[in-house]
Formats: sequence, structure tokens, C-alpha cells
Amino acid sequence: MRVYLLRHAEAAPGIPDAGRALTDRGRAQVDALAAALNWSFLKELKHVEHSGLVRARQTAERLVGALGAEVPLQVRPGIRPNDDPFMIALDLATSKEDRMLVGHNPHLSRLGGLLLGGGTERPLVLKKAGLVVLERSRPASKEHPLAQWTLLWAISASRLANAPR
Repeated sequence: MRVYLLRHAEAAPGIPDAGRALTDRGRAQVDALAAALNWSFLKELKHVEHSGLVRARQTAERLVGALGAEVPLQVRPGIRPNDDPFMIALDLATSKEDRMLVGHNPHLSRLGGLLLGGGTERPLVLKKAGLVVLERSRPASKEHPLAQWTLLWAISASRLANAPR
């Protein structure tokens, strides 16, 4: 089982926070990410989950749209910026299907750290439009209730040649 953690692309500042939309640069970041990778794994996903905040929804929509994929989008409670990542980690530990979560820092960074065994105090660093792919290497057990995970790869849109910096 794999989990794809995608942080939303650059969004405009503003209040309320939930209504912040992607900037032109943010849209270009998603386009660069879509153009750079082989996204055949999307065909295996039942849906792409996002936080419901405008910038995460727009990132998910733009990515799926740019790829011409027919993967439905779904709001996933518990993946907003300051949500506790533990409940999502427990769910992922026993999930049978690959998942893509489009969300925010500090939540996604803390979730990644938790899954990789570092706890929330040792988060992964996810830049805007950054994607991290983790694979469950061992199932959940009494010793490891969140299962054991391996970092497969990570990419940041800011590192791609055609992405705006």
C-alpha cells in the first residue's frame, strides 16, 4: 500500500484562510509537477482526498485535470493544517488501497514524520507543491500500531526545470 502526500501549491494570502486560492505561480507549480512525472499510478486510486480548503481542492483539481485522469475528488476530514495526524496515520496503517492526500503543513509534514517513525517532533519537510511517496513495508502490529513505512521518493515542484521559482 502506498500513500502519496501532496502539499498544496502556492496560494494568495488572505482572510479567511479557508478561502485562499492558488496564485498564477501556484497553478504553474501544479502544471510543472503534472508534466514531470509518470502518473500511471493514478489509475489505481479510487479517489484523491483533499482537505476541503480552496487551495488544496484547486491543487487536486488542477493535477487530476492536467493528467486527464478520471479520478474523483473527495473531501477528507482530519487533514487541515492544524489537525492531529494520529487518526489519519491509524487509518493508513490498515488501509488496503493506495491513497493520495492533498493537504497542508504542518499536518502533512507531521503525518510523514509519524509514519516514518520519527514522531510528530521530527516532521518531513514538504515545500509547496511537494510530493512524498511512502510505502507500507510491514503491516500494523502490537509493536508498530501505525505499521512500518519506507520513503520511496520525494519531489518538489520548485526543483523542476519548468516550474516558476
